[in-house]
Amino acid sequence: TIRVSPMAGLGVPAVGDASPLLYNWTISDGINLSDPAVAVTGRNRPELVIAANSLHAGESYTVTLTVTSSGTLLSSSASLSFGVISALYPGTIRVSPMAGLGVPAVGDASPLLYNWTISDGINLSDPAVAVTGRNRPELVIAANSLHAGESYTVTLTVTSSGTLLSSSASLSFGVISALYPGTIRVSPMAGRSMSTTFNVSMLGWSTTLDRSPLQYKLFYAQSLFGRTGQQNPLSPNSLFSNFNVLLPSMTSEGDTKLVIIGVVTDAWGVTS
Repeated sequence: TIRVSPMAGLGVPAVGDASPLLYNWTISDGINLSDPAVAVTGRNRPELVIAANSLHAGESYTVTLTVTSSGTLLSSSASLSFGVISALYPGTIRVSPMAGLGVPAVGDASPLLYNWTISDGINLSDPAVAVTGRNRPELVIAANSLHAGESYTVTLTVTSSGTLLSSSASLSFGVISALYPGTIRVSPMAGRSMSTTFNVSMLGWSTTLDRSPLQYKLFYAQSLFGRTGQQNPLSPNSLFSNFNVLLPSMTSEGDTKLVIIGVVTDAWGVTS
């Protein structure tokens, strides 16, 4: 609301005049003060209260109070001009990257101040948690700072350093847990490349029911002197964890080994 009190020195009755005073408020720009949804206190009281959203952001107005003696009909008036500034335009929050909130008010070129908060007592003032800090437009939270299976709400408040007007937006999200890892078994333990059929089983991976079904896929890579090279597909995606494959030939250079990698993906796209 906007609250306007009588101007200093206005409405003092004439000497010896004890008649009641009559008050009348007017305002520029065609605003209807006779409408109780606009003038909460009415237009005929010493104080004028204008309801929120009744005036237009970015506009200037002049209010005038006329005070009349009901006895002598003498009157006195005074006016006050003021402007209505707009609030910040709220934006959105994206989990990664976080951006988009805090467009300044029209005509306000003051620097913006950013402040992130998060539920559940997570300390964003700790640089080991909030990698980017809590006072930048983007928030990056370090891995393992949030707990799997928990839900969080992040809030970004943007304040104009000039007008001190602020705007906030929040986003709630959940942190899902990793898949419970299993093992890979290969049989037989010896054979010839491109000739022996090897049975590869991926055993023991599990997840909650709402993240099923799991998909399984095999990759291979050559390891030379302990350094593993590029991964190459060995099988297509499958709902089954058992594969019969032919293993490719390897270079005979130095201490070369063939590494088999099993990748499991759940219904939410989480891999292990």
